[in-house]
Amino acid sequence: MKSSVLLVEDDAMSAGVIARAFVGVKYEHVGTYADCVEWLESNTADLVILDLNLPDSRGQDTVRRFRARFPNQRILIYTGFPLECATRPMRSERVRIAYKGSPELLHTLREVRGLFEKVVSGGRESSS
Repeated sequence: MKSSVLLVEDDAMSAGVIARAFVGVKYEHVGTYADCVEWLESNTADLVILDLNLPDSRGQDTVRRFRARFPNQRILIYTGFPLECATRPMRSERVRIAYKGSPELLHTLREVRGLFEKVVSGGRESSS
């Protein structure tokens, strides 16, 4: 079965950047938290890439709501929010964080793709 990614991102430019990192992967994109929930109720994804600043959900509340509804889903938080927004309680084996606005776009794409490959292969990354 082909690995799959669901991107939850309302910004078209950011979505386009992430899409480039997942060539050859089954990839879906939605722009709101509500659309994410609807999609996951009838589909599965190896990884959900979740923006924290969506039209219908903001900040850590987005992650809390998502974790309550889909506790076993692996997610990568892809955000431009400040570091304090990514507190230790949000981090776990099933939650990783990557930041928008990296000075090196190629590095960011490699980082996101690398995290996806670790998730799909069952590899673990130590929490910091």
